[in-house]
Amino acid sequence: YGGIFISDEVQTAWGRTGGKWFGIEQYGVTPDVITSAKGLGNGFPIGLTVAKPEVANDIFFSKPLQGAAGVKALASEHVIQTYIIPKFSKSQDTAKQFLLYLADHATDYVQNSELYELPVNPNTNAAAQLPGWLDNDPFKSNPTNKLQILKDATTWSVNVGYPGPASPAIGEIFDTNVLPTMMAAAAKGDKTPKQAVADAETQIKAIFTKWRQKGLVGGTT
Repeated sequence: YGGIFISDEVQTAWGRTGGKWFGIEQYGVTPDVITSAKGLGNGFPIGLTVAKPEVANDIFFSKPLQGAAGVKALASEHVIQTYIIPKFSKSQDTAKQFLLYLADHATDYVQNSELYELPVNPNTNAAAQLPGWLDNDPFKSNPTNKLQILKDATTWSVNVGYPGPASPAIGEIFDTNVLPTMMAAAAKGDKTPKQAVADAETQIKAIFTKWRQKGLVGGTT
């Protein structure tokens, strides 16, 4: 159809689907862009994006499109990193030391990821330098101010699951790729768009029912 195909391999890259390096290879599709993170770092906050050169130079960012009048345009963030130390942990002191080290070395992981990972904590040396990096990308975006639009992203982006909170049900829907699978089924012609949406809705309702029965998600419908 002439569009750009992006394969989000944050969850599925590096052999996680078995037999192939990337999950998209299971479908016999060659994407224009691949993103990856979790399997690459094994817990360390790092990620990557690779693209065909002609595609990378033609990709630009945009704020969310305005919908109905009077409704604020919002975008859902892909990941908001949150670090917690469980009370039952036997290594709480080590975990606290790690988090303090991570905050002190925020510049290292932001630079090593070439701005794929942005500072988790706003009160870090990396956060102070971020506006300058976004104005003039040291890693040679073309043009170099391509990332400038992200400077106020916190004012127009929200958590996954908005307007409700992130929850175990939302997490499972996200982690099991219910929505990407829905779109792939329609795009490949395996299902009509209407049937793909209906099947995804059935899966989503079942996931919410399961977590409600566990008492970890509120509501009744």
